[in-house]
Amino acid sequence: MSDIVVYNVEQKMNMINDFIEVRTKLPNDNKGNFILNIGRFDSFSKYSIKNIARYVGLKSDMISAVPYNTLYFEAASEEDVADLFLRIRKVNENERNGGFVKWIKDAGEKIIYKIKELQMIM
Repeated sequence: MSDIVVYNVEQKMNMINDFIEVRTKLPNDNKGNFILNIGRFDSFSKYSIKNIARYVGLKSDMISAVPYNTLYFEAASEEDVADLFLRIRKVNENERNGGFVKWIKDAGEKIIYKIKELQMIM
């Protein structure tokens, strides 16, 4: 019933297969409402976004990823994620947390794009 569903998995085949199972049970008109988000993403894994997209039958733009980040992990356990994002939002891409911020921004942009795309259809 949602406009968009962000389905979060880790970069593990059993979780990716669970996503495929959930998605196949949906009516065809709801299958385009998904964004698959891969948490604890490791860009050096053989389960790259491109390979996962091919495996699950989605376009790459329907998949986002959040790499593992120590500061984020600690902030999540301390319920302080909003403050973390306020502190690191303008970090340089070459700094330690720059790549993490870039991935998060990309994921957010994909979600916003998907919402706008669905609004145009309705």
